[in-house]
Amino acid sequence: MRKAILDASLGLFARGGIKAVSMRNIAERIEYSPGTIYRYFDGKSAILRELRLGAFAEFFERIAVHEGVADPVERLRKAAREYISFALEHPEYYNLMFNTPDAPSVEDPDGVYPPMKTLRKFVEYVEASLAARGLPAENAQLVTTSLWGTLHGLSGLLLAGSMRMLPESQRLDAALDALDYALR
Repeated sequence: MRKAILDASLGLFARGGIKAVSMRNIAERIEYSPGTIYRYFDGKSAILRELRLGAFAEFFERIAVHEGVADPVERLRKAAREYISFALEHPEYYNLMFNTPDAPSVEDPDGVYPPMKTLRKFVEYVEASLAARGLPAENAQLVTTSLWGTLHGLSGLLLAGSMRMLPESQRLDAALDALDYALR
């Protein structure tokens, strides 16, 4: 039942944003009463929070899978490619994670939840890439923030269909080449 509620909520979000996710709409979709949903979740915020955490957990796994790549610059390129691939393959998750200001936040002072773990993984990859280039690691946070912003912007442009000036096969590579150039 929890999965049915989450799936219905994600479908509603994908079609109409956060406002479309209501207990009544979810209940209609799963063909149960709204009261049934409250047996599993405290309310809409709890549902959206769980959806966000699940999305970030999947996102983290896709980034962390490249941990074994020996060349740090190639590892970072692969992680950057995963960032954009995730956005294109799961636009509803991506929008809930990054483009929905009203989505419930995930308090994480210890950095153990997937959103902070993912950011820390990117910082780690950037630090290794900077070290491989003989650059100081003290710039890793700044470089990571710039990289994250670049990937977010590129993902948004690709999702909006606004990168038509480059052939599809070159769009991501052009951005990754620019990142590589910046790291040099």
